[in-house]
Amino acid sequence: MRYEKKELTNQIRAKQSGQMVQLSKGKTYYELKGAPANDLVVLVHGFSMPSCIWEPLFLFLLDNGFSVLRYDLYGRGYSDRPKLKYNKDLFVDQLHELLSALNLNSKPYSLMGLSMGGPICIHYTDKYPQFVNKLVLSDPAGFPFNGIPFIMKIPGLSKFLFKTLGPNLLLKKIDTDFGKNVDISHLYECFREQMKYKGFLDAIFSTMFHFPMNTSKPVFQRVGCLSIPKLLIWGVNDTTVPFSLHQEVISTLPGVEFHAISNTSHIPHFEKPEEVNPIILKFLQSTH
Repeated sequence: MRYEKKELTNQIRAKQSGQMVQLSKGKTYYELKGAPANDLVVLVHGFSMPSCIWEPLFLFLLDNGFSVLRYDLYGRGYSDRPKLKYNKDLFVDQLHELLSALNLNSKPYSLMGLSMGGPICIHYTDKYPQFVNKLVLSDPAGFPFNGIPFIMKIPGLSKFLFKTLGPNLLLKKIDTDFGKNVDISHLYECFREQMKYKGFLDAIFSTMFHFPMNTSKPVFQRVGCLSIPKLLIWGVNDTTVPFSLHQEVISTLPGVEFHAISNTSHIPHFEKPEEVNPIILKFLQSTH
């Protein structure tokens, strides 16, 4: 089955609940809700699932008096798929340009990153510490673990294999990111939707090679020296970014508040919102 079928158009995007903004490398799809005077929380999703992954937490934070911004990284969801190297600079610049375009840099905000969104937030905080007042990381990538299979590193062959097998592998990967008793049917729909549009697989493939998921430790250490309050959440059953890495992450972030979420995999906020949401809320509302 071929997934790259058509271009993203204004008509397709107009049917969604969010909005578009033109940035230097392309259009970015985003949703910003809540009163402008409220404290802002910015949600940065991970490697392949777009901003729909934030739905329960997005609504929870709105209900509790925050202004909340979620958006699709380049190559994902309804954002453009520019023909560029998908590296950390691309994603950090996208986030900074988005916040600037929406005039949200007038006061500090909280950043939350999931999986690959973790190192994006870490790199962003390292570059723009004056804009970040709190940092939340959920099952963050960035430290060495078994990543890309060796065969996927062979030039030419790797791209052919990914184009051929990638769609089914990515869909199957969703199952391992969640516990067995979680209803994720609408996430499958969200994921399949983004796969319809030209450039998705190219963006994912490029990210695999140009934004290594295991080389961010020095940046974590620099951010660990900042006085910004930090919260770390991790699913005990996570095998996507193994739970065993949590000790190494903690060692780079002195004073970080850590919560291990039992019986959850890679997406704790989705699997156990009744446990995770109060932890995040208490942290965001607290005065450090």
